Amino acid sequence: MELYTGELLFGTHENLEHLALMEKSLGRMPSKMLQQATGPARDKYLARDRYGEWRLNWPAGAQSPSSERHVRNQTTLEKMVPPQHAVFAEFVGRLLTPDKHARPSAKQALNHRFLRERNLPE
Repeated sequence: MELYTGELLFGTHENLEHLALMEKSLGRMPSKMLQQATGPARDKYLARDRYGEWRLNWPAGAQSPSSERHVRNQTTLEKMVPPQHAVFAEFVGRLLTPDKHARPSAKQALNHRFLRERNLPE
């Protein structure tokens, strides 16, 4: 995606901002995955929502207003490409799925429509 757009996908050096950018582009982090966080990582990056579920401590944990703006301006993968390249964005999104159980194996990825079809729209 970075080669396609010419931009960093998650351009930051701050960890919580990086996670927030990922959520903005890829969707919410799986709550099951967040529940497994422990100790310092949980304390530093997570908070409970009003239902008691763990979520990123964002925007409350943002380092600055410019960090909040940067995340707010992040877009989804689908919006980074024109409609005729949506299959590519979907493919990249599958590869970047945070939940390792939902992420395709290399063999499964090779069977994705993006790689199977020779005549995808230009």
